[in-house]
Amino acid sequence: NMKTPLVLPVSRGWSGLDYLYGSDGFGLYAMLSERTTAIAVVFAFTNGEIWSIDGFWLRVRPAEANIVPVYAEADIRVTLVDYGNFLQRLGIDPPYRWIIGMDNLKGGLLYAPTPPGYVRYSQAHDGECLVEEVIESGFYSPGDSPAQALEPFFSKLYESCTVPRQDWQKK
Repeated sequence: NMKTPLVLPVSRGWSGLDYLYGSDGFGLYAMLSERTTAIAVVFAFTNGEIWSIDGFWLRVRPAEANIVPVYAEADIRVTLVDYGNFLQRLGIDPPYRWIIGMDNLKGGLLYAPTPPGYVRYSQAHDGECLVEEVIESGFYSPGDSPAQALEPFFSKLYESCTVPRQDWQKK
């Protein structure tokens, strides 16, 4: 008795979901309140691949700001676990290869998160991105730490924006 879809878009801030079917798989797309534009899509192919594209974080930032959405890391970690569990339920043996990327980064401002229990006092950004896109790949198996699995991507993203990752971020 499954009450929720097995695969969801990466972001979790949308206000509605709808389904799409194809001869090669099944997917969902998420919408914001105006329900006229898809803001995120996930599609599970019959060959075991899952593709997702998400523009939610581009909509929630101020229009005049080019802010790198590093605050999406928690959602990305949860999604990696969800997709791994989905593939495992289908009987596809791990490890699973993931590929993640962000584009349109050049000139974007990175505001590093603060450690738990701390408050950000400065309004200044921590770094500016020097590259257009960051793409990384790796492997994940259910039970692995999603933080450790995705660390190569996030380290590369921060490095590309001239900001070092702190040890607490890697856990």
